[in-house]
Amino acid sequence: MVIASLVAMNACTFSDEVELFNNTGTGLVVRACDRAERVGDGLVVKLVPWCEGPVEVQFTTTRWTYRRITDRYIIQKAGVRTSRGNYVLKLQLQSDGSIGVLSPKDTYPVATFVSQPEGFPIHPMSELTARPTRSL
Repeated sequence: MVIASLVAMNACTFSDEVELFNNTGTGLVVRACDRAERVGDGLVVKLVPWCEGPVEVQFTTTRWTYRRITDRYIIQKAGVRTSRGNYVLKLQLQSDGSIGVLSPKDTYPVATFVSQPEGFPIHPMSELTARPTRSL
């Protein structure tokens, strides 16, 4: 009985996790992998891991598009492997459009990005219209 339980526990896999914290000063909509979710300033959205499509961030008058921030390669390159065997990637979106990586131990928001993985912080591959203004 105990052996069967251990085998069942080892057969379970935990999905990788990607979090994006909105530190832009305004609400926005995040679109990725056929999902759209409203995210208020100071809130976190969980993104679909292993999605190779672009991630769009839509403000009232601005849209930023990012490539490959949720694909498996980026998650495993920039994320941290947990004791459960899955990867966790914590990201923070800034008002200038940059996205940086946080340590799983960091709490949102961080003032500056330190010791970023290669290629981070990333910037939008396209930016349409003006930058959003920070609301008070």
